Parts: sequence; structure tokens; C-alpha cells
Amino acid sequence: MRSLFDANRLNSELSNAFIDFEKRIPNLYKVSELYLDTNDPTKKFKSEFFLLRRFFGFLKAFLITLLKSNFNLEPRSEIKGDVLLVSPYINKIKGNNFFFGDIQNHFHNLKKTTVDLRIFNGVPPISDYLGEKDNLGLNVLYLPSLSLNENILVFKELLKTFKDFSIAIKEEKDPIKKELLRSIKKRLFSRTNFFNFYLSAQLDNFIKENKFKYALVTFDGSPWERIFCKKFKSLNKTGRVAFYQHAPITEKSYSLFNKYPKLLNPDHIYCSGKGPHSIFLNKISFLSNIHILGSRKNIQDSQKRNFNKEESVLFITQGSSRDIFILYKIALRLAFQERKIKVKVLLHPAVYLGLSFKFLNVALEFFLSNFKCDSVSDENTFSKSKFMVYFSSSLAIEKMFYDIRPIHLTNSSNNNPLSILVDKENPNLSWCTEANDFKDILNIINSEVNLDSKVEKYSKQNAKIFSQEYFEPFQITKEFFSDY
Repeated sequence: MRSLFDANRLNSELSNAFIDFEKRIPNLYKVSELYLDTNDPTKKFKSEFFLLRRFFGFLKAFLITLLKSNFNLEPRSEIKGDVLLVSPYINKIKGNNFFFGDIQNHFHNLKKTTVDLRIFNGVPPISDYLGEKDNLGLNVLYLPSLSLNENILVFKELLKTFKDFSIAIKEEKDPIKKELLRSIKKRLFSRTNFFNFYLSAQLDNFIKENKFKYALVTFDGSPWERIFCKKFKSLNKTGRVAFYQHAPITEKSYSLFNKYPKLLNPDHIYCSGKGPHSIFLNKISFLSNIHILGSRKNIQDSQKRNFNKEESVLFITQGSSRDIFILYKIALRLAFQERKIKVKVLLHPAVYLGLSFKFLNVALEFFLSNFKCDSVSDENTFSKSKFMVYFSSSLAIEKMFYDIRPIHLTNSSNNNPLSILVDKENPNLSWCTEANDFKDILNIINSEVNLDSKVEKYSKQNAKIFSQEYFEPFQITKEFFSDY
């Protein structure tokens, strides 16, 4: 169907689907395919070859949760706090929240208590998440596993949803809508959708047991955010939900700007700084409560510093494993071809690539002394690197302060969050530049590293100002709680 291969048309069809089919398919909001999270529609609806792999992923997830069923049916005591912080679970981060940083201190200054709830959103293995214990000292909580009976009910909900899709398809007269529903139905039994339904059941228990007044939820367009929003607002009539944008966005971050049924939309949207705040104001007309909250990623340093740069290139990954491996292969090629250049691939802490990748990477690092890949970074990682190659990582914006020149590798599934800083007619003459392939990257690296644009808009200094305004310091006042 042609509409599946045009991002704007597909996004419109998916948005309308909520309005057209919400009553006939009550669990529609739990289905991942309804949220367009990429500029490449073919990535959303992959070829039929992958359907069998999706089903095996679903089956594996279902069996693991059955084995991990909770047989301790004693209810947990009520958890109290003024603000519920909700974010994805990262198994490598046990202390301060990776997304919110020290935001709890800012709330504590206002005499408000916080509870840090970490949600499983599909990565890493579910067994890691279900094995976590609450950290009462830091007020960090994890949702407990479902009982055996609740697991069976999740499976039944998926079967019912499959039947609801079948009935809706049979009754639908519009050929485009019919084909769209048919494509989504084929992909219903996937690992991702199973965990969406599983999370929904977990939230039923958690929200009923704990009456929080305010939830601040990380916002990057993931389906689980809307699931949480609907559950929280429907089960807690006086509660308020605010979404917090913490990652780079572009004009084509579709799922962030779409209007959904009322219970799926937050009461407020908070932004990391002026840059994203302006984008939201321009793209959203149905919500007026859009404010700046700030970010842990803000770097404050008024002193000009000279960095001792090495012949070093940093590849910054995030997102899908497909995008990671594209950058990884280019980094390997650069390390092989340019032995005098230090090459490092920096993995996002949330990424899980499996044991086979770990063994392969150890072997490659052994044979290539100038190549390294891990998820650990410090100030030297950025202060000593001359270039950073990325798709859409927030580090490309955040670390501009270190005089590290950003190279955006163009990709159909990602848009450059620094696009406004790139001279489209002469991209290599602007501080923030772009590359189409390995050859382009090599040409930029071999050019003058301190090359800066004579046009102020595309200069290094303007890029630093952009960074400061994109991730501002936290600014939390009593007005945050004005609509309690």
C-alpha cells in the first residue's frame, strides 16, 4: 500500500485510526505500530519475512514471564510521594536517574518528595528487570512481575485484540484503512506488543495501590508513555501527568506532536530548553501548557578552555541495533584504514547487543590497538576527540562545549537535530557538518579540524549557544504544582 511508504500520509492515517477505531478496538493504544517513531515508514512495517521472527520473539517473552510469575500475592504497602518520576529502566544505572539526574534535589528544595519508578520498555532482557529489588534509600521502585493468572489474562487480552482487529477489518469499507488495519494485525503478536500489554497490567496494580497526585514521565515518543498516561489518568481521576522531553527532537518527530484521544495526552509538556520548547509551540496547537524545565545535560562553564586534542574520532550511537551496527562498521573501517587515528564507538547505556557481540568486540579490540567500543565515557572522551559522528544522539548537542566537531551521518530513519546549524550549500564549511558515507567522513576528518564558518549562524560559537539553549539548567518553582 502506497500510504505505508510516505511518512506524512502514514502518520495521518495512524493518527486517524485512534479516532476511527478506539471504541471498536479498546486496546488499540497498546499496539506499537500505531505510533510512528521514524521518518522511514518501511522500517515500521517491515517485509513479511520478519513476521515469523516477531512471533518467536513474542513466544519467548511470554514463556519467560510465565517462569518469572509472582507467587507472592501479598499486597505491597502504599507508597507515598508528591511527584512520581517515571522513566525507562537501564540495568547499568543503579544510582541517580539517567534521564532526570539530580532533579529530586530541586523538588526537595521545595519541600516535595519524589519516587523514582523505572519502567521496563523492552531492553535489556526482561529477566534482568524482574530480578531487580527496590532501593528504598534512593526511593527507586520497579514494577513487580505479574502472577501466573495475570500472565494468562495478558495473553487473553492479546487474543481479544486480534479478534477486534479482524471484526474491524471485515466491517471497514475504506480500502486504505482496511489495509492499514490488516498490516497492524499481522504484527500484533510481537515481543514489543506483548510487553506493552504486560506493562499495562502491571500499571493497573501499581496505580490502584498508590494514589500519586503528579507524574513526570520521560517523553521521546515511545508507546509505553501513552500507555502510562492513559492508565494514570483513568485510574486516578485527580492525578496530573506531565511529559518531559529529554532527547533531541526534529520537525519530523511525529509521535511527539500528534493529538491522541484525551486520556493519551498529557496535562503538561516540559522541555529541556528554549530550542525544543519553540518546536513544540510551533507543532502543537491542542495543548497550551508547554514549559521549560531544564536538563541534567546542561554544562555550565564560563571560562574559555583550550583542549588538548588527539587524533581521535568518536562514534556516538543510540536507538536501534541496525543504526548502531552501521556506525560500528564505519568506525571499524576507519580504524583499519587510518591506524594513526584513535577510534571509539560509544554505546548508549540502555543498549543491549548480546554476548556474541561482546565476544566479537573483544577480539576486534585485541587486533586493532586504535579501536575501542564500550558504554563508558568521561570528560577526556570528549575533550580529547576532534570529531564525533552521530545519527541523532543528544551527546552531539550536549558536548559541543568541548570543541568537538559534529558530523551527522545522513540516514533515512533519522533527522539531524543540528540541521539548523548546517550550511546546506557548503556543509563542510560550517562547524556542524554532514556526511553521506564513509568517503565524506574521511574527507572531513582530513580537512582542517579548526575550520570554522565565517557566517555567524554556522559558526562554532553559535553552535555552543544552541547547545546551552537546548539543555538549560533545571528551573523548578512552586508554579510547577499550580494545578494540583
